[in-house]
This record gives sequence, structure tokens and C-alpha cells, in this order.
Amino acid sequence: MLYFVILVVCIALLQAESPNKIKQCKHGTFILSDYDIDISEHMRLYGEWAESELDLFLSLINPGDIVVDAGANIGAFTVPLAKKVGPSGRVHSFEPQKVINQRLTANVVLNDLENVDIYLSALGNHTGFIDVPILNYSLHGNYGALSLTAPLQNQTPEWSYKVPIHKLDDINFYNPYTQSNCPSFIKMDVEKMEKWVLQGAAETLKRCRPYIHAENNAESTSKGLIEYLFDIDYIPFWDLRSPYNPNNFNKVEKDTSDGYISMNMLCVPKEKLTEFGGNVMVEMPRVERSKPYLADYKFTTSTSEGRILTQYKDQ
Repeated sequence: MLYFVILVVCIALLQAESPNKIKQCKHGTFILSDYDIDISEHMRLYGEWAESELDLFLSLINPGDIVVDAGANIGAFTVPLAKKVGPSGRVHSFEPQKVINQRLTANVVLNDLENVDIYLSALGNHTGFIDVPILNYSLHGNYGALSLTAPLQNQTPEWSYKVPIHKLDDINFYNPYTQSNCPSFIKMDVEKMEKWVLQGAAETLKRCRPYIHAENNAESTSKGLIEYLFDIDYIPFWDLRSPYNPNNFNKVEKDTSDGYISMNMLCVPKEKLTEFGGNVMVEMPRVERSKPYLADYKFTTSTSEGRILTQYKDQ
């Protein structure tokens, strides 16, 4: 008993020294970094991350499903998605930043999930390697916003490391429990690489026709992404949400997001529109091919339209 008490005290002391803290959140146990000012900070304060967005994801999947989490970060979505698909389902999570990938892996282990495949890799429209900058994760920042579309200013080979870049078409999705090899849902938050990921998944999308939730927060890439979705017979709907949930797990009333809005699209296979129903799309404007920019639409949100468009153009 004495040794157990000493061990508990030692763990508590080590955790007090470390910027990586273990915290019980709504959907499980997570290691959260004090230096991550985005997802970890939100989960520390509220016990959850983008809960209304997650609710949408969970409504689209069932036990036994295969799910792709592209740009998984620390696993704030991977963990609850894996719990929803259950032991007979699979979640394939991709995160190219080494340190963030380690936290993702730790969070999967902490939640005793054996149905998650984790890849230290990026996704795109070709197979090879891509350079990831060496960052100082002991400085405060939003590391999930790192884009690999081009090197950072002053990034050199000496201050980079290479990770594989895969096409989703090359991933083995076979699930022996269900004898399926078709993802039913793909979530993408890959910082302006969304179109490339879809191009690298052309055969998978044609064969499986999964629902897709894709970030679209940059004016510079919006038109190409939307046109490609229409080319492969997907109908996108704007999905704009605050990550703050007034009914959050920790019952914190203060919204620290400063009006930030997550800008995404729910993309539905054209042939599934009638069976989909539409309940979750009540407040989602349907995207028109001839109107590929946020400025073409009117929105009713808790944040002013001007704030949304400014955030969109700044990306």
C-alpha cells in the first residue's frame, strides 16, 4: 500500500512538472499540452472539442463502420469516432506531425482502443515523401493549423524531417469483422490539401461513396475543391459552427473562442440525398457550383457575416 501511495504521489509530481497533462474529458481520457492554444486548451477548459460538429459525425456512422480521420491532431475526434464504431469497426487516423502523432497515439492507448490504425503520414494525390518542419512545441501555438502545401519561411532541409505521403486509394481498409473495405465517412482537416486528398481517393470514392466532411476555410482553394466535388457527383453544404458549446461538459459559461467559426462542408453523394433525409442540414446552405466562395452566401450565425468572411480571406 505504501508503495502504491508513493507511486501515485510521484506521478502527480511528474504531471505537475510536465506541460502534458492527463485530463478526463467528456469522451474519454486525454493527454493535453499546455502549449496547444487550440484543441488542447479548449478541451482543458470545456472538457470537449467542437461538440456540435462531433454530433454530426456520430450521426453519420454506425457500429462496424470504417472511418477516416485525415488530420487527426491529438485524437479529439478519433477517440469518440472509434468508440461509436465499436470493436467491430475501424478508424484510420492520419497525422503527419511527429509530436502531435505521439499524443494521438497516447490518447488512443489511454482509452483502450484497439480499433484505430494510426499513420505518421500525410495524405495527397501521389505517393512519396513530404517535408514537415521541425517546430518548438514548448512555445504556445496552434500547431494543428500547420499547412504542408509549401515550406514555411526560412524552413531548410536541416530543420525538416520527411514523412510518407499516401493516397487513400492505396490504404488497406479491409475489416475482417464485417468483411468490408469501404469507408462510410471521411473527415478531412488537412489545411488546404483537401482537394489533393480527394484526388488520391478517386477509386475509393467511386467504389464506396462515403459521406465527407471537409474543411474549406481558405478562399484560395475553395473554388478548386468545390468544382472537384461536383465533378465526382458530390453535393456540398456549408457547415459553419463555433467550437464552443453552451452546454459543454464542464459547464463553463464563458466563450473564449472570440467569434471563431469552423468553416467546413458536409459533402453528400448525389444519389444519397433523398435517403439522407436532411435533418442535420436544416441550417446548411447548399453550395452551388457557380458560387464557390463564402462571399456568395448569406449566413445566420451567432457571429457576424463580416467576421466570417474576414477569417475566410485571411487563410
